[in-house]
Amino acid sequence: MGITGLLPILKSTLKKTHIKKFKNKKIGIDGYAWLYQILNSVAEELYLNTPTVRHIKMFENKLKSLIHHGIIPIVIFDGDFLSPKEKTNIERKERKEKYKEEVEMWINKNNWAKAREIMKRCVSVTRNIIHEMTTLLKNIEIEYFIAPYEADAQLCYLENIGYIDCIMTEDSDMIPFGCKNILFKFDNSYVDHYTIDCLEKAKDKIFKEFIQDICILSGCDYADSIPGIGVLTAHKFVSKGKEIENVVKLIGIKKTIPENYIENFKKAKITFNHQIVYDPITNKRRHLKPIEIHQEFLGTLENVEYSYEIKEIEGSLIKTNEPRIITVERHFKPVKDKEITLKDISVRKKEKKIDENLYSPYFKNE
Repeated sequence: MGITGLLPILKSTLKKTHIKKFKNKKIGIDGYAWLYQILNSVAEELYLNTPTVRHIKMFENKLKSLIHHGIIPIVIFDGDFLSPKEKTNIERKERKEKYKEEVEMWINKNNWAKAREIMKRCVSVTRNIIHEMTTLLKNIEIEYFIAPYEADAQLCYLENIGYIDCIMTEDSDMIPFGCKNILFKFDNSYVDHYTIDCLEKAKDKIFKEFIQDICILSGCDYADSIPGIGVLTAHKFVSKGKEIENVVKLIGIKKTIPENYIENFKKAKITFNHQIVYDPITNKRRHLKPIEIHQEFLGTLENVEYSYEIKEIEGSLIKTNEPRIITVERHFKPVKDKEITLKDISVRKKEKKIDENLYSPYFKNE
């Protein structure tokens, strides 16, 4: 997650700010960033399939710390996988499988301390966990989105259209997406506040102008990295070459360039700028930024259900081997946040029906 080495370079430009400064602001929260922090605390329970609600309580407490300061949180979760990220996802899955083997080895050696430590590296955010979180958010009436694909792109879009004021995350990918207001390192009191002006403080304008190219070159989730190229080295080569073809030629003098790198670089750039997001105003999917011709790898424009399969309901006395499909609502907005005015409501007084037949067998007619 994120661009390795980017935040340390920008650290001196970030401003340590108390969260109360964002009172009355709508903050878009990277739900996965919070979850990966929290799930480490219940890694053993998750690994051993031991029922727990501690992670749900911890998530709720983080939200309460924002609400306490008058902040309006809106939580955004990742949705489906994008094809440009397929290789990265496969590599992560393979690493976790190896960690699971290591956990079993330490358990067999009765070294539970070591096993518990490695269990933290096996943590994954499953759709069942997302279902738990969305159920919590509905219960406490907090708006959430399950993005069509990447939460990063969805957060960026919501900021672009003014739906949220800033973004809370631990993922430095938000910077090459072009986000303007980002809150890093939230500790329930303070954040490291990044604004787009932070890039202006670089020694030359190239860093801001080509920040996306620099980040892709240094290694991102959408394209293979070039070994030995970090953010500073990428900046040096981009300053000299500008266009990616020239940059790759310069790097190729001393480094081995992965096959089809320029093509994959351009694909990564298109993915950063034009992948599919959800527009809450029109209730439709669209590209993050307009593009003339839709590319399949950017995702589908069709609304797709977010669902997962389970064999039985936890805690149920009825056991079944037949799988059940659970569908989770992709966008929830509490009614209290919807603007309702009297002019939008048509009220018609119900007319009372008058019975003109006054005859009654129980009373005499005069």
